[in-house]
Amino acid sequence: QKVEVRRRCGSDHVTAVPCSSLVPILRGHKQLPLCRAQVQRQLQCGHEDTVPCYLRETPPRPCNAAVPDPFAFPCGRHVTHPGTCQRLSYLRAQTELKCGEQVTCLRFRCGHQAVVACHEEARLTTALPGKRLGADNVVVAEEDYADSPPGPEDRCQELVVFQGVCGHQVQNIPCDTAFKWAAEPDTAQPCVHPTNIVSPLCHHGLTVECAVADRLRAWAPYPEGHELLELTDGFDENQENVVIPVILQAAPPTPLPPTLSPAVLACGGRAQVHRPCGHAARVPCQDVFATLNAQCNDQVEVSCERCGLKTEVPCRKANEPRACTNTVTKVCLTCRVNRVQVQCSLEGVHCNAEVTDTIACGHKATWMCGEEVRPEPAACFDCIMPEWKNAIEHRPPDEEHVIQLLRRCVEKALEDIGAKVDGVAYNKVPVGQLLQATTDVLSKYHDLLLAARGNGTNDLPVCLPSSLEDPTSLDVVFVEPSNMTRMGTEAALGKFRAAPTVYGNGIRLKELSKDSLLRCDSADGKLTVCIGVAFRHRRLVNTPPFRTEETKGKTSIKKANRNATIKQGEGFDCVQVHGVDQREHVYWVPGSAVALGFYILQLHEVCKICMDALPLSGGCVCPLQHFVCWDCFDGLVGAASAPGALAQSVDAQGNLRCPEPGCVVFLLQQVGAAAAAAGKEEVFGRLVELRCATAVNNELPAAVEAERTRNMAEFRRIQQMDALDRTATLLHKQFVEEILVLRCPAPHCRAAFLDFTGCFALNCHRCHAEFCGWCLVKPPGDTHAHVRGCPEGGGRGLFAAFEVFQDHHRRRKGRLMTARLRQESRDVAQRVLELLQPDLVDRQHRIIVEI
Repeated sequence: QKVEVRRRCGSDHVTAVPCSSLVPILRGHKQLPLCRAQVQRQLQCGHEDTVPCYLRETPPRPCNAAVPDPFAFPCGRHVTHPGTCQRLSYLRAQTELKCGEQVTCLRFRCGHQAVVACHEEARLTTALPGKRLGADNVVVAEEDYADSPPGPEDRCQELVVFQGVCGHQVQNIPCDTAFKWAAEPDTAQPCVHPTNIVSPLCHHGLTVECAVADRLRAWAPYPEGHELLELTDGFDENQENVVIPVILQAAPPTPLPPTLSPAVLACGGRAQVHRPCGHAARVPCQDVFATLNAQCNDQVEVSCERCGLKTEVPCRKANEPRACTNTVTKVCLTCRVNRVQVQCSLEGVHCNAEVTDTIACGHKATWMCGEEVRPEPAACFDCIMPEWKNAIEHRPPDEEHVIQLLRRCVEKALEDIGAKVDGVAYNKVPVGQLLQATTDVLSKYHDLLLAARGNGTNDLPVCLPSSLEDPTSLDVVFVEPSNMTRMGTEAALGKFRAAPTVYGNGIRLKELSKDSLLRCDSADGKLTVCIGVAFRHRRLVNTPPFRTEETKGKTSIKKANRNATIKQGEGFDCVQVHGVDQREHVYWVPGSAVALGFYILQLHEVCKICMDALPLSGGCVCPLQHFVCWDCFDGLVGAASAPGALAQSVDAQGNLRCPEPGCVVFLLQQVGAAAAAAGKEEVFGRLVELRCATAVNNELPAAVEAERTRNMAEFRRIQQMDALDRTATLLHKQFVEEILVLRCPAPHCRAAFLDFTGCFALNCHRCHAEFCGWCLVKPPGDTHAHVRGCPEGGGRGLFAAFEVFQDHHRRRKGRLMTARLRQESRDVAQRVLELLQPDLVDRQHRIIVEI
């Protein structure tokens, strides 16, 4: 039910409200709706205006009442009917009103007709000092004509005739343009009237445009007093001599001005250009400069300095080096024996053929030029065969001598990789098997050399025999036992016996190196390995396995053995395993590898900074295996973290550089693994902090510069706006930042927030300030008590749904922006409202803003 409430504003003004709202209104909890009864009020002009009651005290609106009164313009000739009171009042209030009716008049300077606004007629027709356009309608350059009327520019577009300084006339020029050319002849378009002159270059008659003729007359191609040489070349149709000018390339004429093209010199005649080389070219006069700038192409005869062959080339290339194509005989630069038919200009001559010659030892030798070098006496077949026979028949003094040779070889290998021997258990070495294997390897290769000599082939390298006393013929190999029990040691020794492998039957062993030892399991940097020595003469490399590890059938094993036999028939006695990350070999000759004993090794590294020898756990290594102890590494990190040292000590990503000159950086994962194993978490932590500091130093300046660039661009954009747009843009940004975005009311915080959990006593997530969710004000006392009685809450209390929170703040934002916009002019408010349109949609609801 609704009840009518009689209002104080008028005896007959009533407002219908729901009965349920009557008590809250009487108690002051709710406001009575505005009175919308229509009332009459009298305007200043005497007319009445009907408005709602609540607007009767507001400033009056413009009066739109219809009036029949006319308005006469100041000119006294024209009147207008405004139609409304507002329009009539506006016209009467203007002190400098101008009549805009269109009238026809004659311009003073040219006498041409013009249709202009009434108030402009006097300006165009007023007499000014100077000449007027004559009846012939010709505007003459440099005449003292009257100036154009003062005030706004008014261009007469009637077509007239313009007469330039040269006396030639141009038809159909706009009147205003013609008067400008008359006042400033230099701005007139160039005169194109044909004019006959004498060419300054060749002295022939020439017909060019008038403007071009003036520039040609000002051009002086020759020095003052210069006499042009001339030749007579027959007679023309009038039986007069045809004169051809002679132009010397050694003393060329002055080039044409940049504004002229050589085509303007086309007189129909010809000129003769003499070059310093003695040749002459007769060309059209317009091509003289192109000929002077070009090189001579007349053919001349030249002779090759090497073979004397005569050829014809362009004169300009006579002194240039050239490739002679004549075929001559030259000695091969590689073998210095064979002669080759090649081009004369070819310098590096190589025959790439078989060579037969007497070498230094006096024997005849044959080799392939380009693939093999000239045999030395040490590689001469006749010279080295006795060496092979002696090596096969040689026997060492005793077995102990052989064992000492092998042990010294092992000690040298361990010293090279920095491994310290903490203990060794020597094994009984089968010296007899090793000597027999050495004899078998050398005898096999000796027989192959004899067979190759008998067959006349050079597939097998001729070389000196290997020896147990030559360390380059021995590989130091090792096996890592599973344990040091009897069974473990016997299994390790069994690795030195032949067994099926992917390369056929043989002994497969790893070559001793620091990298291979580091891959073994060790406790405190110590490890026990079985070390031995393997004899070899010729090794096969870069060969894929003959079978895979998975194929262990009899057929695949036999196939691998056949391939191994074929390779042994080619002179190979071992093969390097292909496709593994460690150096491993398979030795095909039984007994060629023997175990010397079990060594207890301690791996040491020398620090690149302090030069102390430490176990591997006492530091870390870079990717190129440069070792740095933990103390020195910690010092490197500290030095790199100091101000001004980042650029020299770390790379762009913050990785610490190795102290070795020219080396790479330490890998974070590699250092982390070593630090974890050694318990150096604090060193690794400082390394991570160094990398983070570098990242901040790299990215922060770019971010600051990007923000500065963005702010300056926004400043320049606002600076280029007019006053209205600038005010509207700044006000729009203020609305977005301060009203549309909900923020904490604390002045030192102003953090934005979006979440609402149902309670209107809000708490800032950044500064933890408590404030009211209705009015967004931080009360001086108890926040909950303020929220319960907040006027904007309308008595709705502490708790409400999220939809109530959203609806309240949509209305609140609309009220705040409306109140602010009504303080500005209507144009500014309208422009701000246009800018706000994309921002006024809040979760599919619009924020209402009235101006």
